[in-house]
Amino acid sequence: MNTNIPGAAYVVDGTWHTTPYTTQDGVGIQHVLSGVPTQTIGGKRYRFQGWSDGKALTNSFTTTATSGTYTANYEQVSSTLPASWQTADVGAPLMPGTTDYAASDQTFYVDGAGADVFGANDQFRYVYQPLNGDGTIIARVRYQTISSPWAKAGVMIKESTTTRSNFVDALVTPTVSPNTPNINGVGCTPDGCDSPLPPITPPVGNGLRMQYNFTGSQSVTSPAALAGYNSPNEWLKLQRVGNTFTSWYSTDGNTWSMIGTTNVTMNATATIGLFVNSHNIGQYSTAAFDHVQVTAATNNPLPTPWADTDVGSPALKGSASYTNNVFTVNGSGTDIYKTSDQFNYAYQPVSGNGTLIARVTSQTNTSSNAKAGIMFKQSTTAGDAYILIAVAPGGGIKVQYNFTGSAGGGTYTFPNVWMKLTRVGSTFTASVSSDGVTWTQIISKTLTITGSATAGLFVCSHNAAAIGTATFDNVSFTPGP
Repeated sequence: MNTNIPGAAYVVDGTWHTTPYTTQDGVGIQHVLSGVPTQTIGGKRYRFQGWSDGKALTNSFTTTATSGTYTANYEQVSSTLPASWQTADVGAPLMPGTTDYAASDQTFYVDGAGADVFGANDQFRYVYQPLNGDGTIIARVRYQTISSPWAKAGVMIKESTTTRSNFVDALVTPTVSPNTPNINGVGCTPDGCDSPLPPITPPVGNGLRMQYNFTGSQSVTSPAALAGYNSPNEWLKLQRVGNTFTSWYSTDGNTWSMIGTTNVTMNATATIGLFVNSHNIGQYSTAAFDHVQVTAATNNPLPTPWADTDVGSPALKGSASYTNNVFTVNGSGTDIYKTSDQFNYAYQPVSGNGTLIARVTSQTNTSSNAKAGIMFKQSTTAGDAYILIAVAPGGGIKVQYNFTGSAGGGTYTFPNVWMKLTRVGSTFTASVSSDGVTWTQIISKTLTITGSATAGLFVCSHNAAAIGTATFDNVSFTPGP
């Protein structure tokens, strides 16, 4: 064992080391390693980046017949944050927090104290930027130190940095294995720890949470749901659409599962960012965040002749925008089948024959039956005749028509799911493709849709309490023949 910075400390089986360390054991002996979150060496400030085998703060290995090397990697950091980012303590915690940034890998390191961010408490370290209107934040929590089983690290949208202002967050709590060295207890400051403490046993942690306005909470705690969700791959996403807030988690930043959704009244001008709360007024918790992305809704209008509307009055209002030839459609709704006809629809009026083509490049998972795709519909009135091609989060494609008809269309892999609906008189043909060149017909149906109709893109979350989002590119409508 060694470090990339001479003199930097690391912990092996609860013992502190600042020089290279070698152990020779029989086969099958387990060792637990841990980095030290913060160190000052030679007047320079360093943060623990990760182990050479890709593990985050805590690591372990079992000896084999062959030798192995583990390097604790540290990186120099600065208190200077990227443009537009600010940092502050909210609620005056007893121990002021600190924030560092490593430009080399765009990682935020945040030390936060504070009693809690729930109930009567609103104390934490906040790294934020202004948000005007709708927006989304994504971040990976690479590691989080343990100051309490209820220590919190995550993403947040908060009306302001004023204590008790309205907020919504998505957060992780510590989840560790028995015998993890505890280097985060008494004697630890943002400059490092005096000495290691006894191992932590039993495991601690309270899973994933979405919390809001000091009393509301939704959670994911089951081992099955959280399989594979552990350091360093704890991804979080939080989205605001109007006063509707939805949160997700992921193990890879690509496939997302929903934590929850809620409505919170919040001014259009707010803040969005990262937060850390130690849930312990006399101790810090440290979290490392990378892959941080903040996307503010541009509210770019749809190109002529496109328009957007909710069909069937879903409980949550949807929306659509257009940027760089990409349509983003946000929609709620219970379903588009049988007695339900609720969704968000970005459409254009069409008359007579024509072909609608689009590629669906992404879809959020609000339900296993969520739908996103393309559609011909007589009008934007709920209950009117239609035919659609839809993807679902599970990887399937379906064609559905007039609330009772349905046909399977195979499977897909994002972003290569192309759809085509062609109308010739009262005959509608649905086809799919993986490249937009070679098409496979799914079905051809005769439907009673008169000459003047609509054609467009739709999203139905199949969840009255959630907003689903899908993105579309290569969208075209060609009249004729």
